Amino acid sequence: MSGYPENTKIGLKAAIKAGYQIVECDIARTKDGIFVLSHDATIDRCSNGKGKIEDLTYKQLKKYDFGVWYDSIYKDTRIVTLEKMLKFVEEKK
Repeated sequence: MSGYPENTKIGLKAAIKAGYQIVECDIARTKDGIFVLSHDATIDRCSNGKGKIEDLTYKQLKKYDFGVWYDSIYKDTRIVTLEKMLKFVEEKK
């Protein structure tokens, strides 16, 4: 949803609140096999970190901010796993 950092829980929450029935999420796999939401193969553009997702563990990725690049009001937004996103959506049904 525009107006929010992409592939984040806050963006997903906003889309649900706005009444969207379908949202697009991009998936990438971490070095340790965790599926996370990310449009890019690297975290360079959408976080305050650098590197390929496939070369980083989920624990390493959790250290980076995935919202502040978009706007300072989204500071401290963390990467979301596919599992957590699906659980969140299921709870909102």
